Amino acid sequence: MPTTYLLDTHGLLYQLFHAIPPMSSPKGEPVGVVFGLVKDLFYLIERHKPDYIFCAFDLPGKTFRSEIYTEYKANRSEMPGDLIPQICFVHEILDAMNIPQLSLSGYEADDVIATAVRLTTEQGNKCVIVTNDKDCRQLIDDRTSIFNIRKGTFYTAENLFADWGIRPDQVVDFQSLVGDSTDNIPGVAKVGKKTATELLQQFGTLEGIFDNIEKIAGKKQEYLLTGKETAFLSRQLVALKKDVPILMEWEKYGGLNHEKLRSLFERFGFKSLLGKCGAKDSGKDCRSLFEK
Repeated sequence: MPTTYLLDTHGLLYQLFHAIPPMSSPKGEPVGVVFGLVKDLFYLIERHKPDYIFCAFDLPGKTFRSEIYTEYKANRSEMPGDLIPQICFVHEILDAMNIPQLSLSGYEADDVIATAVRLTTEQGNKCVIVTNDKDCRQLIDDRTSIFNIRKGTFYTAENLFADWGIRPDQVVDFQSLVGDSTDNIPGVAKVGKKTATELLQQFGTLEGIFDNIEKIAGKKQEYLLTGKETAFLSRQLVALKKDVPILMEWEKYGGLNHEKLRSLFERFGFKSLLGKCGAKDSGKDCRSLFEK
């Protein structure tokens, strides 16, 4: 069964930005994040041998979630200055590696990934989402898992149950109850993970909880009734769209553009990576990695 890897690219870039010491090209441009992503891509290609790779991106500007809730992600800081120019370099690298890129104005990368997962599994492929974003846990099923590239570990429904005590189809309602301070999603005040798990194990869904509110005693009932509106608002923010109008161009994946890649590696000063594009001064040659 073919396997498609979907990368939460901005998430990976932020990880790398905070993990890799600053690096500069011969022209003095910041390139540490670009170097880290290239290493990640070749690690995936060489170690996991995916049949396809797609990179999902967030685009500048607001999304439909900001129209639903104006405070959505209001506490997010601006993109670091040294990261901004590297985004363009990343696009150049991906073009040279013939890795298709997915994005659409008004939607987040997670929505694009959710749609790509649906399109991938509908044609019978397995899907691996490379991300640390917990929102993507709602996409896990028997054909879809999450891969933590830093730890080299896969995350499945069994791992989710061990962590949160719920099924993948309950993730959205779980997050609607507990909220998310990172994205400024309110949830229900004073309802934490333990309580959310207990409620969902007993009543199944958000609707099930409120349909049986009289069975919930004491302060929990009070907290839930007070936070009912924000719980259902939060669900609109947490639920990922699976109908984003994107086109997955499968035929564009594969076949390194060796000359273009070598030129970029030389421009950025990635001497240790020249062997990946068949440089004459290296005994290593990975040009067969992408051959169909």
